[in-house]
Amino acid sequence: MHTLDDFRYTRWIRNLNLCLQILLSFTLVIGLNYLGFKEYYRKDLTQTHNFSLNPETLAYLRQIQKPVHIIITLQKNANSDVAKKYYNDIGAILREYQYATHKNGENQFTIEYVNVFQQHNRAEELAKLYNVRGDTAILVICGEKYREILGVDLYDAKTSHFKGEQAFTSAILDVTANEKKKIYCIQGHGELNPDSSDPIQGFSAAMMILQHKNIAVEGLDLAKSVNVPDDANLLIVASPQVPFLKQEEEKLRRYLSERNGRLLVFLAVEKEHGLDDLFYDWAIRADNVTIFDDSSDYISSSGDFIIKRCEKHPITQSLIDLQIQLLMGFSRPVKVDRGAGFDEQRKVVPLLYTSESSWSQKMTKAKGNKEKIVRGGQSIAVCAERNAVSQLGIKIAGGRLIVFGNADFVTNSRLGVLGNSFLFQNAVNWCLDCDNLLNIPPRPTHNYQLSLTRKDFMWLSINILIVPCAVAMVGLLIMILRKSN
Repeated sequence: MHTLDDFRYTRWIRNLNLCLQILLSFTLVIGLNYLGFKEYYRKDLTQTHNFSLNPETLAYLRQIQKPVHIIITLQKNANSDVAKKYYNDIGAILREYQYATHKNGENQFTIEYVNVFQQHNRAEELAKLYNVRGDTAILVICGEKYREILGVDLYDAKTSHFKGEQAFTSAILDVTANEKKKIYCIQGHGELNPDSSDPIQGFSAAMMILQHKNIAVEGLDLAKSVNVPDDANLLIVASPQVPFLKQEEEKLRRYLSERNGRLLVFLAVEKEHGLDDLFYDWAIRADNVTIFDDSSDYISSSGDFIIKRCEKHPITQSLIDLQIQLLMGFSRPVKVDRGAGFDEQRKVVPLLYTSESSWSQKMTKAKGNKEKIVRGGQSIAVCAERNAVSQLGIKIAGGRLIVFGNADFVTNSRLGVLGNSFLFQNAVNWCLDCDNLLNIPPRPTHNYQLSLTRKDFMWLSINILIVPCAVAMVGLLIMILRKSN
């Protein structure tokens, strides 16, 4: 008998063939999983590409060479529907960031979800390192630099569209930047103390906000310094009590015009500031008069002004969208100086207005009485910017100047009231070019809900459940009958 005709030999060949098939199938599964882990591909099949990052974001991410770590304390099983929506929208957009930054089997974009109610040690560590409190924190970290994303940054107030991509990309670019932004607070004129916690004269709460944005802050005495330091991204003048010297004013002028510098000024009421020539060069006028108001709709119970009127601008846009009011003490008018002449490279915009029932007046020292000079709504904050022209004739961002006629709204006692903190942060962001960092549109969010009548539910049950089950039962019955025969 031939060997191939031997039944035992044939069975042995068949078993060997079966083992090889199992081994090859197992190897195929391992290979596919390995390729899926190392090289995976995602395709957005939605009509509006809701799950695709903007090409501008992808271009930024390709240039990032440093690992970025995201810490989120939002809870998946939150009781609030709004919190669940936040969690789902944020998780969806962050998965796209992970996919976009996946290079050579390594992910430069890691995400950590922290349950502050269960992971007590980790929660204490985050509170110590990043001042994280509660279960709503979103941190973007790269090395020693970090930035916190607020809930107001994630959604458009008018349309409720999701702005998470804009917020996360802006934060990533901020923390991965090679140079840390630096702000100098001018000293030597009785300004607010950035290190003091005093509620009236202290400026420490505002400085803490800047530190949370990963911005370095130092003091600067212009009288002792030859020029403004080269690493100054922004200068802040907070409530000077005595006038600036002419040489100090000239240093600020050169910083703004020759170095395209940024200056943020909060003026005190009824105090000479000595910056009239500088302001005139930027078409801004801040007279030494005081604004009063007797309307109960615009005066708080404590006697402070309630500011409701804002001009549309990146600094005030979030206040307008969210309909947030401001609380300030007595202010001086700060307006556009029409007599400064025309400059096509200069753009001046008033930001805040008092009510129509307000008026400005000054104290006449000779007679000791008050003299009314202007009645009606007046601007109390103005921003100005210039476009600088390069040697190739290309317009680039030049200097920027913001002048507020009030300084007490940034003190420790008032910064956290109403929209004062938003206004301060927006002003700083505009000066540091953070407002024009991205051109990424917000994403529309859709909530889908299936509403069925009883008739629709019965029709759906018949087509999805009853018919397939009936077909399966018929097939099973035929199989049983065949076996019995």
